Amino acid sequence: MAISPFDAALAEHASDIERMLDRLLPHPEGPEGRIAEAMRYAALEGGKRFRPFLVVQSARLFGVNAESALRAAVAAECVHVYSLIHDDLPCMDDDDLRHGRPTVHKAFDEATAMLAGDALLTLAFEIVADPDTHERARVRIELVRRLAAAACLLPTLPSLRRRCGERRTPSAVLAFEMAPATGACRPGRWRLS
Repeated sequence: MAISPFDAALAEHASDIERMLDRLLPHPEGPEGRIAEAMRYAALEGGKRFRPFLVVQSARLFGVNAESALRAAVAAECVHVYSLIHDDLPCMDDDDLRHGRPTVHKAFDEATAMLAGDALLTLAFEIVADPDTHERARVRIELVRRLAAAACLLPTLPSLRRRCGERRTPSAVLAFEMAPATGACRPGRWRLS
């Protein structure tokens, strides 16, 4: 069966994203080496990279530099991978496999998985805030703002509640339930307009 033009484009962009991820992810060195190794384990060699594909294609419509678009796409993928790592944890879905491989908390340990996810989320902001992503500070600030709004946990609270069932509600959930009162993450900020 012949591959469709869409699937071919998706595969091409997936390899571009994979190369950029490899370039931007930390290498396992020094005392934080195990966390960097877990970050790389989770982020590399897996998934269709559909979200970054959409970022790159959207940026292309507006004539955004290819390197800048790839960096923003990788930041979005880092947020996605962070969410998958945390979603797989025992306190959430307690999954053992992702893309046919042991989840990060199974391949490493729960604490390393938590820290690797957190580090990927932080790295996403570092990437979009870097002058290599865009020369204009105002554009980088807007990227950070929109990434923060898109990465907000509030939309996942109902499913978190369902998944936790009778189990104790994680303190992170309680903290995010309070976020609207502090203005930290308002529903009006979820849209891309």
